[in-house]
Amino acid sequence: MGTQGASDMAHAAKGSGPCLPRPQRQLQLTGERGIRLSDPGYPAEVAVISGMAKGIDGYAHTACIRAGGRTVAFLGGGVDICYPKEHDTLHRAIIENGAVVSEYPPGTKPYYRNFARRNYLISSWAQKILVVQAGEKSGALITARHALSANKMVLAVPDRISEKTSIGNNPSIN
Repeated sequence: MGTQGASDMAHAAKGSGPCLPRPQRQLQLTGERGIRLSDPGYPAEVAVISGMAKGIDGYAHTACIRAGGRTVAFLGGGVDICYPKEHDTLHRAIIENGAVVSEYPPGTKPYYRNFARRNYLISSWAQKILVVQAGEKSGALITARHALSANKMVLAVPDRISEKTSIGNNPSIN
């Protein structure tokens, strides 16, 4: 597994050297709609774990960094390849404020089949999953299914029932 990030965080991700004390809670935010975590009262001990994808992943990482928190991005390619390319600045900011993690060797280009495995790793590291918006075949639902099979809490934000991007999260609400 490759990592890029603050040296102490990278050691924890690699499993060698001294580990950081884990934040009290980790929350994985997944979906396609933006969210604000930088409001007063946002608990700094919550680490954001996500996939650095367009939409909610990027918003969640950015908001966490702005709030002074730690964030971890799991990638579907090597840690040295920023995907999507427009997240280059965010990629560098995550390295400075947490870690970028991949089980693929450096130089590995993102491949669509790698993303389901990435979603499994995200669900493995997070204690709770928050689905903000999920289409019928979205990676957010893959992450949520993995979390449920591991008996982790999955939370969902209600959305407009007429939206295709809400097909996955609305039925998740009990």
